[in-house]
Amino acid sequence: MSIETESFDLTFGSIHYAGTRLTIPIDDDEYMVYRVEIANHRRGSSSLVTFHLDRDDSRPEHKTVGQSASAYLSVDEAKQIMQALQQAIKEADDE
Repeated sequence: MSIETESFDLTFGSIHYAGTRLTIPIDDDEYMVYRVEIANHRRGSSSLVTFHLDRDDSRPEHKTVGQSASAYLSVDEAKQIMQALQQAIKEADDE
């Protein structure tokens, strides 16, 4: 199981959306995955950091089932989340 990474750079009208999409397998058959998008969401001079998480189950015997959540963050909010992630990673790595 490996994580797929792709970059994207899209424009929808006056909105520019550029970032990275990760696809993270949850099971060995890779039917269940997390999709994480982290991007700069810019409209004019206003810029936000977006975080979008999907969880998809596309096993053949099921209809595709998905759950998703999104957050639009200020740069300061995104920095605070990044610091918390770095701290949690450091603590988990030290164990």
